[in-house]
Amino acid sequence: MARARGERLRFGLGLALVVGLALIGLGAYLRASEALAIPGAERAETARAALELLAGSLLGLAVLALVVIVLTKRALRAQRHSSRLDPLTGLYGRRLFHELLSEEVAQAARYGRALSLAIVDLDAFKMINDTLGHRAGDRVLQGAAEVLRASVRKSDYVFRYGGEEFAILMPETDEVAAAVALERVRLSLAEHPLSYGRGEAQVRCSIGVTAYRAPESEEELVVRADRACYAAKRRGRNQVVLERVVDGEARELSLAELAPVVASGGGA
Repeated sequence: MARARGERLRFGLGLALVVGLALIGLGAYLRASEALAIPGAERAETARAALELLAGSLLGLAVLALVVIVLTKRALRAQRHSSRLDPLTGLYGRRLFHELLSEEVAQAARYGRALSLAIVDLDAFKMINDTLGHRAGDRVLQGAAEVLRASVRKSDYVFRYGGEEFAILMPETDEVAAAVALERVRLSLAEHPLSYGRGEAQVRCSIGVTAYRAPESEEELVVRADRACYAAKRRGRNQVVLERVVDGEARELSLAELAPVVASGGGA
């Protein structure tokens, strides 16, 4: 419905633009005809008034054309994103994940900006599907998506990565700040039982997070975030694990192990 309204608005503005141009042309023709019929100085004055009218009208139409262009660009961007939404959860899908990750990695590499990536995996989700059924599992995934979306900042992106896995892209965020923020996400999910129709399921998650390190590729960034997520599961699930470089060596650290760094306000 919103898309249809947007299309009607753009059509109306475009029609107004065409009609406006036609009226300007007609007005300029009529004023020019009047000027030709008037002798001497009056002719010059009438012609000048006609030119002023024409210039003012063209300026107004230029503003209207700019509005049409801006609205069209916004509509195309929204259409691009909506066409890549995951149909079950309404989150961004995997295709858009790779597109936005590529853009953010390019920005981070070019300007030296911080960028963190997290992989979120729902713990024991297969048991929910096996015991409650896939329909209940779908409801749980929808509820988890809502909690994740509500728990992150407006500047973060949340994606359905595949199955019971989600990805969170966090621009302008170093790895330690990301780990602290993701702990709040983990707690939020653990504290919100998810309805599946006939009851509620208590769902927890394992989260792996890491930060971009130039000049690595986006694929390498994803592999490291994935590895941190597996480490969180291997360590007992329901926790956040950060993959970071310590003394020149990549290590996987729990939030407890990061406590001294967090307390000191240290980052990447």
